[in-house]
Amino acid sequence: MGVTLFNDGGGRQYYRVTKSWDGNHYQEYFPDKALAEERNAELDKRKRAFYLRKALLHNKLINDDGKITGLAKQVVKRVGRKPVEVFKLRCAVPGEAKPKFSTISISQNGLEGAFHIVVEKIAQWYEFSAKDEVYKLLLKSGQYYGLPTEEREEASVKDEKLDDSSLKALESGLEESLQWFYQTHSQG
Repeated sequence: MGVTLFNDGGGRQYYRVTKSWDGNHYQEYFPDKALAEERNAELDKRKRAFYLRKALLHNKLINDDGKITGLAKQVVKRVGRKPVEVFKLRCAVPGEAKPKFSTISISQNGLEGAFHIVVEKIAQWYEFSAKDEVYKLLLKSGQYYGLPTEEREEASVKDEKLDDSSLKALESGLEESLQWFYQTHSQG
């Protein structure tokens, strides 16, 4: 993928720019190679920013110990009622003024059912789908909350995390991409 010379069969030549990421495909034609290379560079930056955001999201949602950030398994005791086991979730969602809270009953939904509801809520709040890698990593972290591990992969969530230097490089790259995005979209 990238910039290729394209002949349309009628004697005309165009430069074709093709890029693909996350199921989105881009294909555009330009009469000038310089314009095509400029668009190719722009799409490269967008693709890089997309994957950086996903990597940063992964590192923000999962702690170093492998647990989900803001998720606690607790027993709620009330006078006159029997104790209830729950997951309490608190997430600071980007773009939201206040953090989001949720309490999911383990007693009512079962441990595995409640954990899946937690992961679905996080996916909904952060706007990613079940096919994304971060979703799978969140499910793997269920072993830290008492879910059985035999059906899960044996790879540790910790092993898949980025080290500090890689994370800083990703953050600076994301910052560059966002600055470029704001500059190009604020001109019009």
